[in-house]
Amino acid sequence: TPKVQNAGLRGEAITDSTTFPRFVGYTSTGQYNAVLLMEGANDLSRQINSSAMAGLGLMIDDAKGRGMHVFLATIPPENPLGCCPDRGVESGLVAPFNDQVRALAASKGVPLVDVYQAFGGDLSLLGFDGLHPTAAGYHKIADTFFQSIRQTLEVVPGSSTPTGALHRVAPQRRK
Repeated sequence: TPKVQNAGLRGEAITDSTTFPRFVGYTSTGQYNAVLLMEGANDLSRQINSSAMAGLGLMIDDAKGRGMHVFLATIPPENPLGCCPDRGVESGLVAPFNDQVRALAASKGVPLVDVYQAFGGDLSLLGFDGLHPTAAGYHKIADTFFQSIRQTLEVVPGSSTPTGALHRVAPQRRK
């Protein structure tokens, strides 16, 4: 039975000096098989995307080096009309940040969980602050991760190959 532990920390940025060591504190325990990684909203206002991408890359490399499956997610949209003054500026930074996340997932060979796309621009999935999802938004995020996990790791009955892998295997030619 899968178990999920939310190890997010309110206000933490990828670029904080304590983030990576805290991450390693979880990955080094040996009790997890997978990492569901969605980080970056707190880095937007700092406009240091290259450092944020480097930090995400370190996290991916650490988890993969420990034999863990990594699922990297884009961050959801932000509502520029949210209560916080920075929301208007930051909302315009989400799409370019997510483009970098997509490129990082491809370069690291990890599944992309496109939360941003799953929201489909529906800002009603965000709370009054324009940043944090509502219960329905969190449900959408969970469903999006679950679909990616199933596609990547679920094994077809009678097979030892994950369902997603069946679609990526090139057909073999007969001689």
